[in-house]
Amino acid sequence: MKRLKYLVYGLVLLLLPTACNDNEEAADVTCNGLPVVRDVKHTVLDSTTIVSGNLGEWIVVEGTNFCDITEICFNDVWVSMDNVYIEPSRISVSIPRVAPFEVSNTITFVTSKGDTVKHPFELFVPDLILKGMLNEWVKPGETGYIEGENFDIHQIDSIDGAWIMFGEQQLAVHRMNASRLWFEVPRDAEPCTPIFLFRQDSLGNMRIENLQMPGLYMDNRNILYDGTDNGTDPGTMHTDGLGLTGFPEAINGHYYYYQGDYAAWTWGGKWRTYTPFNIGQPMSNNGSYVGDWFWDIPTSECDIVFEVNVMNDWMGAAFKFSFWNGWEYHWMPWGSSAYRTNGWQTIRIPVKDFCNPVGSENHFPDTWWEATGNPYWDWKNREVQFHGNACPNVFFCWDNLRFVPRYVY
Repeated sequence: MKRLKYLVYGLVLLLLPTACNDNEEAADVTCNGLPVVRDVKHTVLDSTTIVSGNLGEWIVVEGTNFCDITEICFNDVWVSMDNVYIEPSRISVSIPRVAPFEVSNTITFVTSKGDTVKHPFELFVPDLILKGMLNEWVKPGETGYIEGENFDIHQIDSIDGAWIMFGEQQLAVHRMNASRLWFEVPRDAEPCTPIFLFRQDSLGNMRIENLQMPGLYMDNRNILYDGTDNGTDPGTMHTDGLGLTGFPEAINGHYYYYQGDYAAWTWGGKWRTYTPFNIGQPMSNNGSYVGDWFWDIPTSECDIVFEVNVMNDWMGAAFKFSFWNGWEYHWMPWGSSAYRTNGWQTIRIPVKDFCNPVGSENHFPDTWWEATGNPYWDWKNREVQFHGNACPNVFFCWDNLRFVPRYVY
């Protein structure tokens, strides 16, 4: 049986009031009848009661007759009582960081005699978010990583019955943390394979079913640039990396790279890839188009996607894209510290984030046709460049720049 813990709340509850009258002191040590909940607060010093909270938060429940409480439940998730602090008139408890299956918006208190008391309390539960593969072009037989948010809240791990459908193949989830899943890519994996996530709990309830991951494995649809030497940019640098010390291995034939000390606001030569052709003439040997139906998909459901391998610290010049006759995006992923990757990574940029001009509120239209004429034949003068503030010791590799629907249609 759980032992009641009479102690000062310390850092969890800040400071308890030390001055009490005789009646309050008596109430603190006396329990008669069923528990009665009066208030729920963040701390004992708060004057306002709360009616909702977030997973993982500590809260203080105030009332009477708490001596005999042995179990506490938020919605249908039971609390580990090892970390609950109970006094006759106060309970300090951490809301479990677990998504419920049945939502009742109540806290349930159970006594050793089996009596239950419910108190209304709403919980905000973050959604499970899938962002896509860390590297969509990881080789068959190697470890694949799926990036996202709140995996721990939704208990996405193999022990709790999670699995992946990789096309028609069912795969186990080998490891997980709050923002990443590990799985083994099949040795016979084919390009453009969709991935779906499932999770069934120990009672047989399907918590997650057919949750589609953005993007496809080895997505080679609509590739505009894949490192092919198209002859229009003599200074552009491309390689397969073979036999070159310090260069990464290619993921799809050749790739582009920028290397050296970049002088501020330099453009042209090895820092710029320019193509004076429409999208009907891609600079790619390793891509395919998905058909005219693609243009009927709203632009809000489409991304510009590419792989990067940033070998040295990068901060300064932006990685700029200009497509569709002036619609631009400047990718600058660093924050307070420089940016680099640990191997090849897939980057997704919503098409809606492109602006004309950059920085304006004039975001990309809802349909392709509003942007400019026929999107297949009229969009010309495409360019990708490293451009902006000075950046020493650049070693920046990129490949497979494509525009694709975010999900399978």
